[in-house]
Amino acid sequence: MVEKVICSSKARTDLDEIYLSLSEYSEKYANQWVERLFSKIELLEKFPEIGAIIP
Repeated sequence: MVEKVICSSKARTDLDEIYLSLSEYSEKYANQWVERLFSKIELLEKFPEIGAIIP
């Protein structure tokens, strides 16, 4: 089952701000961070029940 992760406008603004902050130190690192984040989002979409259940 493939689900869809929906990013709110507030979340998108926050991500943009994080990227800009990281890119002040290293644009390469900022790009890597974004790529890893979207990779995790894609994984979550493919396997929405992934991860441990914490009571």
